Amino acid sequence: MLIMVHDQQIIRIDTEFVYDAPASGVPSAANTKERKITITADQLAEIQRFVLRSGFINLGDAYGAKEYEKFSPYTLEVDWQKIQKKVIFRSGQIADPRPQAFAELEKYVLEIAK
Repeated sequence: MLIMVHDQQIIRIDTEFVYDAPASGVPSAANTKERKITITADQLAEIQRFVLRSGFINLGDAYGAKEYEKFSPYTLEVDWQKIQKKVIFRSGQIADPRPQAFAELEKYVLEIAK
């Protein structure tokens, strides 16, 4: 899943990966579905405050499973004015849990984007 907050839009792209070899970390196919939601200026301002308060800006670029392991990617990206940040979490069987700031922002934005 990719969630982007860009100006006054939340863009959510869900990708379902298909694996011919279940133990492989390389998908054989992918199906994607995109959804765009326009948000109000007040909602955008609240997301911006949340991003700054949560510590999301201070996160590294990637967390979770190693790139060579089988994983499902979750990406959060914010882009407005001078704030640009993209963080990837690779969910897998032996991956560490999502960083707290990542999990909180993901939940918050998904609530708005219902």
